Formats: sequence, structure tokens, C-alpha cells
Amino acid sequence: MDFLTQGLFRSSGVVLRRRISAEGDISLHLFLKGVGPVWVQAPGSARGRGRFGGATEPLTWGSFNLYKGPKHLYLKTIDVKDDMWTLRLDPEKLHSALEWNRMVSRYTCSGVAEDDVLILLYWTMRSLCEGANPLFLSWRLLWRWLYIRGEAPDLSKCEQCGVALKDAVYWSDSGFLCQNCSSNGGSSMIASKELRLLQAAAMLPRRNLISFSSQGAPSDGTEKAFWKTQIGRLKMILDRSC
Repeated sequence: MDFLTQGLFRSSGVVLRRRISAEGDISLHLFLKGVGPVWVQAPGSARGRGRFGGATEPLTWGSFNLYKGPKHLYLKTIDVKDDMWTLRLDPEKLHSALEWNRMVSRYTCSGVAEDDVLILLYWTMRSLCEGANPLFLSWRLLWRWLYIRGEAPDLSKCEQCGVALKDAVYWSDSGFLCQNCSSNGGSSMIASKELRLLQAAAMLPRRNLISFSSQGAPSDGTEKAFWKTQIGRLKMILDRSC
């Protein structure tokens, strides 16, 4: 926290994680605009009725008034802007959003502002509230996050020869290969229809993605397993990039 000047300051962002001690002290992991991920303290705030109520729950977006002391950051007030309440009413949506929070908490660095990722996270959660499919959104979040970092696999060209991807493709450790460049026996083959779905989930405008979710969302175990596999591949790239 040495990059912050001692005193009061204000920043907007989201609660990623919350810890409550036996003594009623709250520690929050916040992801803030212009700051990045930081831990802040709210001593005694969980005692009795609680000073901040539900405003300290993970997934809460707001404006945070903080004080930078000699050793710690302290929470003074929270002005809640979006509590993402819809997500808390649906177990599947809640699980997805909390998983995104865990990824951001893990793959961002203290003292490094990543405002593009913060904006991406907000609109991913908002799209989830508005009906977009969680698996589509997980793929979209990870691909766009990697794109921000310059590590996203090319969705239109073979990563080895650069030919346009039109037919079935194969997955390498870092991206897609055309059939000519692949030495894979077929276990990682992705059909052209599946590739089109991956491209759509990553590239469609947000409003279009919400409409697309009502038509092309994975409906059976095989389709869901496919998306989870592709999401896992992007996670591996993200893991290597950190």
C-alpha cells in the first residue's frame, strides 16, 4: 500500500471477498478504480446490528470512502451503486459471479490498477443479472481479460500459419490450429459450429449476447461439458500469464 498517500480518499469498485473475525472485525478485499485490489479494514463493524449492513457483502458495487493509515487502509463509508441482488436469488448465477470474484482476487496484483478489467467484470455481472448464460459469460470474461493483457487466443486465424479458421479446428496449449497445422489425433477437435459459438460469445455486443443466450444456450450435459472445457483452457492461459 506504499503507493497510496496517507489520508482520506474515495474510489469506486466492488467487494471481492469478506472476512469476519471472532471479535467482529471485517476485512474486505476490494477491487478499485485507479487502485486495483486492496485489503481494507473495518474494525468492530460486524458487532451487534453491524455498521455497514449488507453493503460489505461480496458482489456489492459502490463508492468507497477510505482512510490510509500508517499500516492499513480503513473503511469509512460505502455508497452502494449496484448490489447485484438478482444474482443472490439464483444459486447458479451466484456461484458464477463468486467464481469470477475469486479469479480477479487471484489473478490481479496489489498496487496495479486494472480499470479495463474492473469495467469488464461489472458488465459481465450486469449481463448475468439480465439473463445472459453463465457459461457464455465465463468464456467471454476470460477471453476479453486475456485480450486486455495481450494473451487471448486468436478466434479467427490459425496461431501457427495464420490461415482463416473456417472448418473444424484443434486446440493447442495457447490457441487454435487449423487442420493442416495440427498433429493432434482429434481428441481436442472443435467443430466449426462450436467455433462459431465461441466466437459469438466472445465478440457479440452485450445486448446481442443476452438475446443470443435465449436461443443458443447449452442445454444438455455434453454441451455444458464442452463450454466448461473451453473455459478451463482459458484459465490455464491466464494462470501462465501471471
